[in-house]
Amino acid sequence: MQSERNILYLVPKFHLPAHVLKCHDNFSFNFSAGVGRTDGEAPERGWAATNALAASTKEMGPGAHRDTLDDHFGDYNWRKIIILADTLCDRLKEAVKAHIEHVEEFIGYEDALRVEHSESVDSWRQMVLLWEADRTQQNPFAPTLRSVTENAVHLELAREEKNVSAVEIRHDVSPSELIAQGLQLEEAQVRLQYDIDALGLHSTDLQRTKVQAQENRISRKIEAWIDVQKVCMPRTTLLHARDDDCRMVGAAVWPSKIPLYLPSTALRLNAIDALTQSTIVDDEWCLHLAQANDALAVLHDHLLLKSYLTAWRQCFSRGQRYGTKANTLFH
Repeated sequence: MQSERNILYLVPKFHLPAHVLKCHDNFSFNFSAGVGRTDGEAPERGWAATNALAASTKEMGPGAHRDTLDDHFGDYNWRKIIILADTLCDRLKEAVKAHIEHVEEFIGYEDALRVEHSESVDSWRQMVLLWEADRTQQNPFAPTLRSVTENAVHLELAREEKNVSAVEIRHDVSPSELIAQGLQLEEAQVRLQYDIDALGLHSTDLQRTKVQAQENRISRKIEAWIDVQKVCMPRTTLLHARDDDCRMVGAAVWPSKIPLYLPSTALRLNAIDALTQSTIVDDEWCLHLAQANDALAVLHDHLLLKSYLTAWRQCFSRGQRYGTKANTLFH
């Protein structure tokens, strides 16, 4: 009777950065016991060795194409087997030396942690041992801090407004939706101003047309949004009227410069009641905090990607052509 086999599925190291964060935690060679410094890319190395054959094999018929690839793969495998003993011997020598160094460093690091966090170290070690024995257990390498995303805040605010009566919500657009739309308009204003500044003196008619169309869209959206804002935040009507009075007759109205008077700004200008309308101020704060969390998550992903591209360029990019191509990826 065939004995039960425990198969551990992992993602090769070169391909892992392209996967989602969950794969990094659960399918990494670096977090798995007994794999040493294996990277799992041996099949890809064999395929990469035959890349130069493409110029010839693309002109061949099916039979010659397959025979040629079989010959080269066979030669590659034969050479790999011939030097396998020397390869393993060299890697064993390197592993023994590196093992001693890393064990000493790990023991020193662990001893330093035990000075103030002895219980945490023991708990962590137990979690790692349990996870290595059974991958269904809690992964100690997975991040435990889950930041609140903007979509999660939208869902929570929508659930809170579920039981609010129609009398309290005096428009089809709820207060949380109003604030969310305002934040989107605020971001659109920033992007519009960036595009305007990027036009320059020698911009083309097509570039100016796109920016003008963008201004028109944002202007219409802001006008519609302010109409709803006047219902939920009546005092802001005075602020917008004051801006209109201060504006010179015939002066151009730049959509990127129109103040929106979101609750936090309106509160500083006494345009909302801090006692009766504190909820919308809190909603804006929650949405801003969620936006910051999302921005940090995106920044984190970009930094990981940049570090990976930097390491790849230093190892594999040679010559002006490939160096220029690699630099283009960074911008």
